[in-house]
Amino acid sequence: LDPRALLARGYAMVSDASGRVITSASAARAASHLALAFADGEIAVSVTGSPPSAAPPAPRKPKPPTAGQPGLFDTSL
Repeated sequence: LDPRALLARGYAMVSDASGRVITSASAARAASHLALAFADGEIAVSVTGSPPSAAPPAPRKPKPPTAGQPGLFDTSL
């Protein structure tokens, strides 16, 4: 039940300068310095407030069914 066990699965734990766990983006923006704990150690970071440089990928549109293949909701079978 130790939350640090999740760190080995690729998660990180974020805390402020006083060691309190940060659970929201607004709390992270309000802090000037944070610590990121990973499975193999901790690093100190500074908050700049700038958004990530890469935009999230656009959602993909579903492909229409191919000829001869019924659709998922095709009731004419």
